[in-house]
Amino acid sequence: MRPRFRYRQVWLVSIGLLAGCGSVSDPDADRRAIERFVADPAKGDERSAQAAANRLNDAIGEAGTPRDRLILAAFFDAVGNPARALERLAQIPDDLPDAKIAAAARLSEGRIAFYRSRLARRAETALKSAIRLDPASHLAWLPLADLYDVQNRRSERDRCYARLDEASALDRNRLLNWTCDRKLDAETDEQAAVLKAITASDRSDLDSAIALSEDKIRRGDFAGAKAELVRIDAGKDPVAAQAISLRQAQIAADQGETDQAARSLTSIDPKSLNARNAGLYFRLRGRFAIQSRKYAEAESALRKALAAEPNDREAHQLLVQALRLDGRAKEATEISSRLTAIDRLEDLGQKVRASLRRDDAKTLREIAETAIELKRYDLARAWLRQLLARDPLNATIQQEIYRVDQLGKKASE
Repeated sequence: MRPRFRYRQVWLVSIGLLAGCGSVSDPDADRRAIERFVADPAKGDERSAQAAANRLNDAIGEAGTPRDRLILAAFFDAVGNPARALERLAQIPDDLPDAKIAAAARLSEGRIAFYRSRLARRAETALKSAIRLDPASHLAWLPLADLYDVQNRRSERDRCYARLDEASALDRNRLLNWTCDRKLDAETDEQAAVLKAITASDRSDLDSAIALSEDKIRRGDFAGAKAELVRIDAGKDPVAAQAISLRQAQIAADQGETDQAARSLTSIDPKSLNARNAGLYFRLRGRFAIQSRKYAEAESALRKALAAEPNDREAHQLLVQALRLDGRAKEATEISSRLTAIDRLEDLGQKVRASLRRDDAKTLREIAETAIELKRYDLARAWLRQLLARDPLNATIQQEIYRVDQLGKKASE
């Protein structure tokens, strides 16, 4: 997945934060040459910048200032040497007197680790540190959202999107990712390619390996999905073991091997599951209970699945089925209404994504209203803010945003 923000701007901001730090006592030609090249490599003099980087690299040794290390990291990144860039950034500690300086280093480290080197775990750690060190900045939330999106960690991704919206930094593509569950074929292919690169770079990255197996399951490549799961070394990690067993059960269920799928669930303690795995676990339990005509048991499991993942379309479908088969048509209709709203939100989002109604105020408002109906208040506010950006003095939209904020606060109490 290509980064969706400008690398050079981030580097310039990072270097700018460090201006005046260290022991620079007069204008330094080597530093200036490197900075000019990093600002625009296409127009810069790479040979001069390389010579300057060599001299600066030799001169600083182990005593270089954070600014020197960041400048060198920017150069190595610009010339396609992310490993050396990460080496220099790792030499900048978190406990500097000015936390924003360390935050700039961690932001650059996370960005390079994810977008360049495909080291997702290192990137996540660095980006979380950048957020902790400089909570007022939104820059680290951008690549962190992209990372979670690739790994299909939607709850965590959506929290990033909400934070970006608060900072007025949420672009339309990310907003559509937040709105739509379905991605274009080209997007899913690109995501799969990134996951393959990540797992090749770091075989112990559980989240990426699981996401890659899920991608293969969605495509019906069950043999490929099984192969990815076999490659995961769970060791004594119960979370890894549960994640593997759950996907194995999902594969067996999709292949019609219900008994084998049910056996895969027996070793799992549902109380220890995270939200992502809990949603899948209880959805599968509900599915098996319906097949066994145990409708009350199915309802209980599926409501737990929806508590873990409130917008899971399949869990809604199964719950409607269980209630109807149990003769509870009225309750099934209530769940079906929410399912209809989920489908409507998806349809509207896809129309905007296809540019059929990209700037149609009526469509954007309908998306916001549907999100409110689904109690997705952060998402509704983001779409209303899109409308407000086009008409900043519109008092009606301002009031709607205020109302949505109050609904969100009440829901979280």
